[in-house]
Amino acid sequence: MSDCAGEYHQFDTISVAKVANSEYPNRIWLNQYPNILTNEILKEIQSTSFQSIEPLTFSYFANDGFQNEDEKLQSFGFVKKSEQYGMSLALTEKILANNKLQLKKIEIKEQSEIWSDVFSKCFGYHISAESVYKSKSEIEFYLLYYQENTIGTLVLHQTENIMGVHSLGVLPEFRKLGFAEEIMCQIINQSIENQSKIITLQSSPMGRNLYLKLGFEEDFLMMNYALTNILKSKNHTIKEQHRNPRIKW
Repeated sequence: MSDCAGEYHQFDTISVAKVANSEYPNRIWLNQYPNILTNEILKEIQSTSFQSIEPLTFSYFANDGFQNEDEKLQSFGFVKKSEQYGMSLALTEKILANNKLQLKKIEIKEQSEIWSDVFSKCFGYHISAESVYKSKSEIEFYLLYYQENTIGTLVLHQTENIMGVHSLGVLPEFRKLGFAEEIMCQIINQSIENQSKIITLQSSPMGRNLYLKLGFEEDFLMMNYALTNILKSKNHTIKEQHRNPRIKW
């Protein structure tokens, strides 16, 4: 999405992707893994975070020595925001799906605005309608419907024979009704029709058991961090951006 609607920068040790007026992807990651978090690398991540108008998340792939790395990150002012399980499923044959849900692909600006609003309610953070609309030719954005009700969001991105599943969210009032599993069943069948061989995704701890039930395997654990003082000054930073639009990093 950052290539279509934002910025992408690759440096010697780290890379950065961000979209203006959005909270996603807006992240930093290491260019090589495994990579020991030296003081120099942490200072570079810290400096890059300070210079960015949009708050940035540092995503770190945990390894056997993760506890020591976590302590280092905390000593540099980082706080853990979330963790995600990288998971994958080798596609073999279609599975039973009720097909009671509709997936409507985003095509026009009005749909992008609805998608952005529903996504915020599902996940608690913001992706701008503008970035969705600008990226729709490269990435497939969907609104999920049950009968006449909008119930959630979905993003699909196919690369060769790999189907990437992102931003699968269901509104709070429609959770625990089996919709997430039904959506995944449809995605599995659609991916097979599209000649995909593997599905990949990143799951929250809450959704992990669902994917394990469907046959997914865990590939990695990603820990997401942000600078404590950036979290505290988030609203102030946004105000400063509007007051002085020439500021940029």
